[in-house]
Amino acid sequence: MDTEIATQLKPTATVFVFAKAINGSAMPLAVVRRPVSELPFEFVLDDSLAMTAGMTISSAAEVVVTAKISSSGNAMQTDAGFEANSGAVAVANAAYLELKIARQH
Repeated sequence: MDTEIATQLKPTATVFVFAKAINGSAMPLAVVRRPVSELPFEFVLDDSLAMTAGMTISSAAEVVVTAKISSSGNAMQTDAGFEANSGAVAVANAAYLELKIARQH
């Protein structure tokens, strides 16, 4: 994350990292939640982090991984502009991703 952005956030803000299927439901298939004070951090999105039974990351061919910040701690109320997106990632060949949260204009 940009140093300038970090100074604009409370250390209690929450980072949500989630994967959504390219084709299918808008519901995330896996989610990680961490305090912004832990940035930068490593994460693994797998079936154990599924939001709903039967909707797992391994059931998708391709996903987009997104990181967003929420000052309220509510995933539905994220801070406008503080996010990063991976683009399409093939689940079968998933490897290390680096997401840099930056202000989106």
